[in-house]
Amino acid sequence: MKEKLQLIPIGGLGEVGMNHMLFQTSQFTFLFDCGTASSHSPWLGFDSVFPDYKKIFDEEIRWPEEIVISHGHEDHIGALPYFLAATPKKVKIHATAFTAELIRKKMKEHGYAAMFELVEHKQKEEFAVGPFKIKYFFNNHSIFDSNCLSIRLNDYHIFHTGDFRIDSGEFKDPVFSPAKIKDTIGNVDLLLSDSTNSEREGKSLGEVAIGDNFKKIMDKTTGACLFTCFASNVRRLQHIVETAIAKEKKLIFLGRSMEKFVDMAQQFDIFQIPSVNRADWEKIGSYPKKDLVILMTGSQGEHQAALSRMAHGQIRDFQLSDGDSLVFSALQIPGNESKIRYLLNQFSDLGVRVYKNSPSQILHTTGHAYEGELKEVLQSIKPKALLPVHGDITMLKAHANIAKEMGMDQYVIKNMSALEIEEGQLSLHSFAEELPLCWAKREFTGSVDDVSMREKKRVGRDGMIHFTYSPKSVFEGELVLNLDCIGCHYVDLEYDSGKNISERIATEFFKSFNAGELPNEWFRRWIRNYFRKKYGMRPYIKIIEI
Repeated sequence: MKEKLQLIPIGGLGEVGMNHMLFQTSQFTFLFDCGTASSHSPWLGFDSVFPDYKKIFDEEIRWPEEIVISHGHEDHIGALPYFLAATPKKVKIHATAFTAELIRKKMKEHGYAAMFELVEHKQKEEFAVGPFKIKYFFNNHSIFDSNCLSIRLNDYHIFHTGDFRIDSGEFKDPVFSPAKIKDTIGNVDLLLSDSTNSEREGKSLGEVAIGDNFKKIMDKTTGACLFTCFASNVRRLQHIVETAIAKEKKLIFLGRSMEKFVDMAQQFDIFQIPSVNRADWEKIGSYPKKDLVILMTGSQGEHQAALSRMAHGQIRDFQLSDGDSLVFSALQIPGNESKIRYLLNQFSDLGVRVYKNSPSQILHTTGHAYEGELKEVLQSIKPKALLPVHGDITMLKAHANIAKEMGMDQYVIKNMSALEIEEGQLSLHSFAEELPLCWAKREFTGSVDDVSMREKKRVGRDGMIHFTYSPKSVFEGELVLNLDCIGCHYVDLEYDSGKNISERIATEFFKSFNAGELPNEWFRRWIRNYFRKKYGMRPYIKIIEI
């Protein structure tokens, strides 16, 4: 390979989710995946987070001409509408059939249906993306139609596993075999491989491990049997649906994404639901509870998702009671544990028996390979070097250590860095210390900076003081002012109300105010010192002139 190739992550290497990898030569750039990160602790109050494209792309990192998508999870396609809104040119998007349909639906929801060209590909079919030659290959993951990819640039060969696991047995899908793929694709110079579960020893369990556990729970349940899982896990839905049909149950689906994936599963003939087994949720109160199997979104404790609404009695004509069961068939994404625990406690308090995953009763399987499977991929593919992808720094380094112990070269890079390949030689380069981010809150988007994050955390921890005053009254000998304590739970309002504090400010103002000082700064200093000395807190202070 004579020309230099740069692999530049602008998401996904340094956090879980938000996967974006740029492949850039001197003449052409394409983007591999375009996802969001679900918003929790670091991004308080935002629904999702994605790279700030307008701040990233310039002469050194160029706007990509095309996008290649590995599969349809939100951390791989969720940012496509925001990318299309930012890019100065129409782009071509490549995907396999099921993923392509998910992209169409997402673009239609956001009103970007005409701003891109979507090209569908079959597995093992070679297609060109600029100077690159690419092929999709099937893998096992927690969504239907997931892929790994062979990427060639002249005589240099890269293999990307995508998100994957190696199933322990077949459930509707064949077992992903890196050894068979190796026989097809030949020698590999560089392996990019999923690092999400690199710290977990052994091998993951496949979907087949769930076995008859759903049936056993339905047999025990005398009331309604409720399930919550990721709607995108179509094979999990199939497991539940086929078990319910075999037991002649009525199926109800709650949540927009649940309905979307069930409809898509039937559209692609993954499974079918006879009309006799499909119930109308608006008539939920007319069915005997013992006949109902209800599948719900909201497994991560999302506010106003179906699981939360059910826990709080907000499903019309349906009340939880003794005899009902809830099967929690999902991973708890780090950061969501307390929200999930709260909801499960709500169900238990109402008499519902809650079933969770355990070694003795497998109700959920991961979509990401453990250490043993990562070793199997390295042993089968036999790359010259490994670039761990998709994970936080600890995950990436744990994956790199696996390759190191096997005697392979390995490179760990973070977002806004690059692995550069020229004349077969690999080297590292950094573009910036931090990845600029954008946030999404429903239909509103905007930039995120450190100052706004600090302010949000400070308000959440210490509260906010809203102080108003009349500048004219400063010079009239009788201050007109008001102070409101917002979120200051530590203030004893019976003895220390905003009115009482305002009176103290007015009393001390004319004693110590210097005519050469700005009133705003005097008020800010007084309020800050008062709360710091009395309560040991530093509320955010907002001063407004009226």
